Amino acid sequence: MMKIKIAVLGGGPGGYSAAIRAAQLGGDVTLVNNDQLGGTCLNYGCIPSKMLKKAGEIFSHCIDSSHLGIRIETPPVFDMAKHLEYQQQTILQQQKGVEALLKKNGVNHLQGQARLTGLNCLEILQGDGIIQLEWDKLIIAAGSSPLSIGAFAFDHRHILSSTDILRLVQLPKSIVIVGGGVIGCEFGSIFRDLGCEVTIVEAADRLLPLPSLDEEISKNLQREFKKNKTVVLTSHLVNSVDIRNNLVQCSISSVKTGKSTVVEAEKVLVAIGRKSNAQSLNLGCIGIRCDSADWITVDSRMQTSCENVYAIGDITGPYRPMLAHVAAAEGEVAAENCFGKGKSMRYDNIPSGIFTTPEIGSVGLSAGQAQQQGLETASETVLYRSLGKSHATGEIAGLAKIVFEQNSRQIIGVQIIGARATDIIAEAALAVTMKVTLNDLVDTIHAHPTFAEIIRETAQKAVGYPLHG
Repeated sequence: MMKIKIAVLGGGPGGYSAAIRAAQLGGDVTLVNNDQLGGTCLNYGCIPSKMLKKAGEIFSHCIDSSHLGIRIETPPVFDMAKHLEYQQQTILQQQKGVEALLKKNGVNHLQGQARLTGLNCLEILQGDGIIQLEWDKLIIAAGSSPLSIGAFAFDHRHILSSTDILRLVQLPKSIVIVGGGVIGCEFGSIFRDLGCEVTIVEAADRLLPLPSLDEEISKNLQREFKKNKTVVLTSHLVNSVDIRNNLVQCSISSVKTGKSTVVEAEKVLVAIGRKSNAQSLNLGCIGIRCDSADWITVDSRMQTSCENVYAIGDITGPYRPMLAHVAAAEGEVAAENCFGKGKSMRYDNIPSGIFTTPEIGSVGLSAGQAQQQGLETASETVLYRSLGKSHATGEIAGLAKIVFEQNSRQIIGVQIIGARATDIIAEAALAVTMKVTLNDLVDTIHAHPTFAEIIRETAQKAVGYPLHG
């Protein structure tokens, strides 16, 4: 019996996860990617930015460690070029790991730019040559790229994308970040920890203006930014950027009053979102439907408007969480549906991590979303300062919030801002997935002293028997 020929376009977490799962199910799988294996996440996003965040944490702890009895006589110095070298070594090691996984599972790997030429066929441009590839099923995981602004497009020297900023060989003394979303706030935290002067400009009236995060999380983060002297300008727009004497002059105006000011910095990071990578794929030749912004339209099975063609990850747009672990899960769903499994993607239990200082983790519905849906819910919060571990480590900023149904007390959402929030949220994701109740959490003993105790403390308070919270 002939194996199903499956082509996967894109080598990021979604693409290689789809390819490996399809091969495990018995497919003849070819993965085609036009960039480095691992995609944006490994090469220009999740991994290098978290390495830089770790450097920032260590650096800031060195600066402010006297309360622990540690006295550093000579001020520490951050060597950006040395850090970049370490980054690249780690990324290369991870790329080899992905390559080994593909080989182990029998996935064919081709490097080049893919372009559809008709139903069940595509071509791959490799330098001066072209390879023709036939397929029975197609999974598109071509991802997204940083979105630029016409008024001040990336020049990759002064006006930077989120990719550019991870390639700097010298730490800037000052930076203006356009956009107070996830990317903007993460880099704002990182560069402030490294000692830069940081200004974040956000058009909305709060940082992280996401439906999945309630306003008190944003306020908590903005308060911490204020403490470390990060300048946050919400309800403001960057109108223009001029480069003079190797410095960037940003003209900024208030959305509410129209009052303008100029902020000067060495660099500007534009972090206003992402754009689709679908343009080069020639999707129209087989009738794959996209919206006006070139995001591919899919159903819950990740199937496009064209039979036997699936799309996963960032290229399906901001209507779903644009996260590496979401792309990987969608890739597995798409791969299984190539074999008629009839599997649907579930989004209500996906955890999200924002790697600011302090970190933010969330899963399920926020209190605001629950209210909009007309659900009879309640919520309870506990501050991090109620934990022994917080005082032991000096990380007392933050809170945990549990949203639950009033009658059943079933947990439908959790939000955490504080130390290790991106790790702790995994427990909350399991709680939402398994429809756990507040009493179930209360009955689950948590180790002491840990930050994870915040989950049980919040549940105890919600049922009316708080101990420390």
